[in-house]
Amino acid sequence: MSAGRAPNGLDPVSVRYQSLLAIIESIASHMNLTDLFEQLPDQLRVVVDFDAVAVALYDEQNDTMRLCVFETKKSLIEIPAIGESGPVDASPEGTVWRTQQAMLISPVTDEKHFPDYMAKVAAEGIETLYSIPLTASGRRLGAISFGSSRKHAYPDEDREFLDQVAKQVAVTIDSVLNLESAASERDHKQLLLEVGKAITSSLGLGDLLRAVSSCLRQFIKHDFASVVLCDEESGQLRVHGLDTPVTGLFAEGTLLPIEGTPVGFAITTRKTLWRDKIDFEEFYAPQMRIAYGGGLRSGVCVPLISHDQVLGGLNVGSNREAGFSADDVKLLEEIAGPVAIAVENALNFQRASHERDRKQLLLEVSNAIVTDLTPSVLLQTVSGYLRRFFNHDFASIILKDEPSGKLRIHALDAENAGALQGEGALLPFADTPVWLAITSRQTVRRDRLDMEEFKSPLVKHSYEVDGIRSILCVPLISQDQVLGTLNVVARREAAFTTADAELLEQIAHPVAIATQNSLNLVRAELERDRKRLLLDINNAVVTNLDLNDLLKAISGCLVKMFHHDAASLSLYEPKLHQFRMHTFDFNYQSTLQTGTLFPVEGTPAGRVLETRQTVRLPLVTSEEFPADIVRHALAEGLLSACSIPLIVHDEFLGVLEIASRRENAFTEYDAGLLKHIARQIAIATQNSLNFERAKRERERVRLLLEINNALVSSLDLNQVVKTVSATLREIMPHDAAGIALYDPEQHVLREYTNVTYKDMNAFHEGDIIPIDGTPAGDVFLSGEPMLIRRPNLEKYPQDRFSQLPLEDSPKSACLALLQSHGRKLGIAGVSSTQEERFTEEDVEFFNQISGQIALAVENSLQYREIEELKNKLTSEKLYLEEEIRTEHNFSEIVGQSAALKKILQQVATVAPTDSAVLLCGETGTGKELIARAIHDLSSRKERTLVKLNCAAIPTGLLESELFGHEKGAFTGAIASRIGRFELAHKGTLLLDEIGEIPLELQPKLLRVLQEQEFERLGSSRTVKTDVRLIAATNVDLPQMVADKKFRSDLYYRLNVFPIMIPPLRERIDDIPLLVGYFTQKHSLRMNKKIQTVGKGTIDALCEYSWPGNVRELENFIERAVILTSGPELQAPLAELGASISVVAANGDEPSSRPVTLEDAERVHIEATLKQTKGVIGGKGGAAEILGLPISTLRNRMKKLGLK
Repeated sequence: MSAGRAPNGLDPVSVRYQSLLAIIESIASHMNLTDLFEQLPDQLRVVVDFDAVAVALYDEQNDTMRLCVFETKKSLIEIPAIGESGPVDASPEGTVWRTQQAMLISPVTDEKHFPDYMAKVAAEGIETLYSIPLTASGRRLGAISFGSSRKHAYPDEDREFLDQVAKQVAVTIDSVLNLESAASERDHKQLLLEVGKAITSSLGLGDLLRAVSSCLRQFIKHDFASVVLCDEESGQLRVHGLDTPVTGLFAEGTLLPIEGTPVGFAITTRKTLWRDKIDFEEFYAPQMRIAYGGGLRSGVCVPLISHDQVLGGLNVGSNREAGFSADDVKLLEEIAGPVAIAVENALNFQRASHERDRKQLLLEVSNAIVTDLTPSVLLQTVSGYLRRFFNHDFASIILKDEPSGKLRIHALDAENAGALQGEGALLPFADTPVWLAITSRQTVRRDRLDMEEFKSPLVKHSYEVDGIRSILCVPLISQDQVLGTLNVVARREAAFTTADAELLEQIAHPVAIATQNSLNLVRAELERDRKRLLLDINNAVVTNLDLNDLLKAISGCLVKMFHHDAASLSLYEPKLHQFRMHTFDFNYQSTLQTGTLFPVEGTPAGRVLETRQTVRLPLVTSEEFPADIVRHALAEGLLSACSIPLIVHDEFLGVLEIASRRENAFTEYDAGLLKHIARQIAIATQNSLNFERAKRERERVRLLLEINNALVSSLDLNQVVKTVSATLREIMPHDAAGIALYDPEQHVLREYTNVTYKDMNAFHEGDIIPIDGTPAGDVFLSGEPMLIRRPNLEKYPQDRFSQLPLEDSPKSACLALLQSHGRKLGIAGVSSTQEERFTEEDVEFFNQISGQIALAVENSLQYREIEELKNKLTSEKLYLEEEIRTEHNFSEIVGQSAALKKILQQVATVAPTDSAVLLCGETGTGKELIARAIHDLSSRKERTLVKLNCAAIPTGLLESELFGHEKGAFTGAIASRIGRFELAHKGTLLLDEIGEIPLELQPKLLRVLQEQEFERLGSSRTVKTDVRLIAATNVDLPQMVADKKFRSDLYYRLNVFPIMIPPLRERIDDIPLLVGYFTQKHSLRMNKKIQTVGKGTIDALCEYSWPGNVRELENFIERAVILTSGPELQAPLAELGASISVVAANGDEPSSRPVTLEDAERVHIEATLKQTKGVIGGKGGAAEILGLPISTLRNRMKKLGLK
């Protein structure tokens, strides 16, 4: 049974007694039951071997056994929780307590007296249960049970030891209970003492309750406490104090029914009510379920009785069932008597204070009435005083409004009063509490608003949306006239008592007198303000000529009297039969814009035009006025308006309108006053319009001069458009301006230049505007200017501007023809992203300046044409100078061989035509000379022969070289440049090395050959050209076509008349003539006199294969001339290779010849590479010596196997 084996040789009995002493020392230190029961299982386990232990104490009050300790190795889910109670005879612990005899049960399943209990114990694996009574000092306390998972686990010696343990546990429990009893008695007396102190020191009911609650919390464990007092007026109970309220429970001042509530039961029976659980059958009031939902589970209600009168009840509640003991109840009953006396004293004190404050209130209200004449200030003062007596949410003074037949709020002391909106708002009269108070001349007090009694939608909204529950309305009567009502409102039911109504009635009489005086003062001030307004408007009229300043000045004068939110001046345009909003003055950010056109129909202004009378609208509706501008105003919150006609000498100028965000903001008196001042405003408006016309005319003359100066000082059309637009915006505000020029070849208008002031995607230079189906086309054809007020896709289906869905696309425009000296150049236009932005006057003025713009456009175009011709002539001059510097004479072709004669015959045949010619032949065969011969024999010989070596130009620049580019077309394009096709216009273009043109460029070249047109890089403008093309190549183009390296369609277009130029090795008869020609040419250039060429040299040169053809021969002769110092040419024949034997001076034949031409070519290239030390390119390289392009030389070296 002991936790250990007999140490140090002690016998088992000694060990048991040592363990017993240890447990006595362990549990004897506890001073309260909670700590004892929490730690007892762990302290017992040190000396006792058990699988389960339980301690149950007898509850004398309820005659039950209450479980205090329970611990097992398993979790007994269905065993009662600690703190719960059960019948005495339902468990072994109860039987043991009653019989005071220990009970051993093994196995537990054999026990028949407690079948349910034993079944649960057995389910947890307990086989043996030993229960021992807990008795100390003759006091039966309860029982302790030990359980074991073994059958017959506790023999006699173990039971004897457990009996001793139980006795010590009982002694400890008894000691702790005695200590707690003594402490409870001490606390009981202390509580009574502190409650007595609280009672004697607190006269106010609230302070009293807080003091009592603070004392209770120290001695009685509870979750909330309250005092509920009888409310004589309502016949119900009212919560007067609340300590730590639970969510969903009752706020202070809440009314509770007497029947169906615990406190009602305690008050009616005059007895304490103590319940461990809430029984909804016993306490059926709806508030009990609210309390339960807030956490209430048990409670005690003690009646408060003083001088045999039940005042109410003192209540404590707990979130736990059985949360209070008999001692707690006894303690509450003891303090209830003095608390009742204190509550009665507090109530008496409260009544006395209330009466004193009531008299003070009447005095202060009287003082306020004397000093505060305006209803608003008066109500603020009175409401501040009222809050000391009435627990209301807001107060108001509502007066009858005779002109409208409604009620008007004249004072309100709440920022957010829901449906009451704000001061000045009109309210319906009928079926409201205020209406009942005014018509009956009696006070109206309602603890709960009744929708059947008050059927006005305002009352329903106040109840359902604003949460208004109770109301008190007192009529304001002065000199037997009902002016309105003084009202207090609460969001709680039954917020006002009969005493409150009496007090408010006493206040209402002086308030009515003050209100009457205030209204009289308001009328006097109104008359004074009317005269001041007339004077201010007269001053504004004579000091402001600008219409915008005039309206702002007039609006500033009117707002002092009418408190409007918006004012506008709209002028009538008879031609359009529409109004144009000329200027406005709003006290908020409006999206309306000046210049907006709106229709006559469906607008208040239209009704003014029709009747020529002032129109007052208490409530503007879209049903009565369906125009869009009215809907727009309603969307911005404007609800009422007053519109005044402006008429001078029977001429209707327009309408001055003021509007408010309040309904019925303007009275008949206001309308009459506005009508009285309308004539002054109309005359001022006419004067302002005349002044603006004169000013605008002066501005237009000035602008015409500025535009003229700008036009004559610049030939750059971009700058011209920017300058004209910037100047024009001063009197014609617009978002974009530009010009489009006529393209006669395509019969379209093409956008030339524009300037925009918004992020508009509508205009792009070079875009085409069709002539047919567009406004611009109509202007160009008719010659008449056009005013576009809004897009019209039906009339102009081709107008892409009308099709744009973009917000910032053009919506209105002015267009005018550009015509100079009878020639139509194009059109000019300005546009806006707003509809109806321009007037007839604007388009007339724009048409005036279009003539000046046309002259500038014509000058600019002529200047550009001259500049282009100048640039072209300059380019041709530079090109011809370059040709001259080549110092070649291409007028003759040297040679008499049959092959050459055949070529020249072909040249003579094709030269007179304009057909394309394809010259094919090896490098250096004279393809350029043949091309020049074709050109010289053609009808184009008076124009330039332009040459371009396609292999010599980098691929990225070849397109620009051929077709030209615009400034900025690519990085480095700092200026515009014409290409070779433009340069060769009416002449001939030679494209050498045509096979080197990239595939991606070949379609554009084909288009030029077929269509005779192209576009420069960076330009969308098509350029026409008339060029005769000669192409030259040294590669096999058919093979390139087969290899997909050259377009077949381009090849066929080039191969119209192919000429195959033979290599020099096939023209051996021409070599002597060429040698003589080149010797003479270079000796003259070098100022040498070489008269003869040796026969041996001639023979050697004829024997050589000349892979570089004529070019290689000329380079060789030039080198020989350099080396020659005498009259006979000294040729460096050794350079021709070891395959050639140098003939002797006597002219012997060479000893041998190369076996093949390929061998001779290989030997010659090897010799040249040896001479240049392997250098191929650059100055003095092998390619230069051989007269071959680097790429050609590399290809031949690769073919011959040379590295």
